[in-house]
Amino acid sequence: MLKHLLRVQERASKLSFEQARVFCLLCAERQKFAYDKSTTVVRPEDSDRARKYLDALWLQNVPLEPVPLIEATFDAEDAAANFIYALNAITEINLINYPLSCKVVAEFSMNILDSLAYSVLRIPVGSVSDEAVDSSLFVSTEIARQSQDLDELARTVLPIDFEAFKAKSQIDITLGAWFSED
Repeated sequence: MLKHLLRVQERASKLSFEQARVFCLLCAERQKFAYDKSTTVVRPEDSDRARKYLDALWLQNVPLEPVPLIEATFDAEDAAANFIYALNAITEINLINYPLSCKVVAEFSMNILDSLAYSVLRIPVGSVSDEAVDSSLFVSTEIARQSQDLDELARTVLPIDFEAFKAKSQIDITLGAWFSED
């Protein structure tokens, strides 16, 4: 996974700022599904606010009111927090360090999936299990999606059709799974 994140940063350095920003938004769109799955503790209005915030970022507006962190079971809270951190990183992205921002936002996706894989696979956290987690369907699917996003964005002619990219990113990052309760 670490090699992938370094490749994301390196590949993002070859994108325009606008292309890199779209990459971050694509990752965040998929992360929103994890935030929404935390709705056992997230109020519907918080989920709506998150949607409006993300929509504003797609429109290149900086929302005035941030999406609140939630209190949930540890794993759900961690997944939701990674989405909030991604929104904050996209809000603060700038022309100087946007390749690093791409790596950071991609890493927030990986954090969600890393934790989810450990929970679903029911394996102990540790270096021995890292290989199983890194090759899990959750992690490998998102790595493939991020790589595909970077490929497509590298070929995209400016200006970018934001609506087309947004529509294609409405995919559940968790592949329908969620954290074990025990």
